[in-house]
This record gives sequence, structure tokens and C-alpha cells, in this order.
Amino acid sequence: MTQRGTPNYMAPELYKGERGSKSIDTYSLGIMLYQYFNNNKLPFMPEKYKFEDAQKVLEKRMNGERIPEPKNASEELSRIILKACSYKPEDRYKSAMDFKEELQKVYNEIKSPKVLFKNGRFNKKEETEEENKTIGIYSDIKETKT
Repeated sequence: MTQRGTPNYMAPELYKGERGSKSIDTYSLGIMLYQYFNNNKLPFMPEKYKFEDAQKVLEKRMNGERIPEPKNASEELSRIILKACSYKPEDRYKSAMDFKEELQKVYNEIKSPKVLFKNGRFNKKEETEEENKTIGIYSDIKETKT
């Protein structure tokens, strides 16, 4: 079987050449959200890293080591992201709709940015150009908080 996809965002079962289920897309989106809420770093990536760290970091995830919480996500959002990034497919969301509904609950509860980010870090004065690049469902938050 030929491996297709980007290993950094690939579900462990695909990386190992096993058959994937519907949850592989949930895993990939979970990793993207993790990276977004973790200072643009994938799980296990040290603050200062070298090229040779990339394979070690990937192996930790592909071997099932428990992923730490993203540094800038709230407790609730971390829980959702980590479930999407579960090593075992059966521990992930059963469908993309289930994942979306959990994210939507957090989004709907937003009374302040603290629901998404730890320490209320989400304001115009503290944003960097990198943080200004938002993804999908969170892009409209910045527009309403100006």
C-alpha cells in the first residue's frame, strides 16, 4: 500500500500502513487545531528544535505516547482537541459532525476569548502577524472583538 498524505498530520494507523476509517480526517483536523493553539508547534515539539527533532517527535505520536495539552487552548477546548487526536481510532469522535458539535458548543459559550485561549491572550495589542492567520471557524471571532 502506498502511503499518501503528510506524515505530520497523518493518523497513526495510516502512518503504519493500516486501513483507515472515517476518523482519520478528524485526527488530521485535531492536529491542525493543536498546532494553532500551541504556538504553531506540533505535539512534543520543543521550543527550540533542530531538524533531527522532527522524526523523534513524530515517532512519539505514532507510538501512542499521550499528547500534552496545547499551550494556549482552554481546558475545554484542549479536551476536544486531544480527543480528536487520540491514538486509537475508537477513542476519537465517531463522526465529523460529533466533532463539529463539540467545537460549536465551545464557540457558542464564548463570552470572552478566555473560553478559547488561556490567560485571555486574544486581543489586538498582543497579536503577532502569525497569530493573525486564523483558520476556519475562529476567523469571525477576531472581527467581533475589535
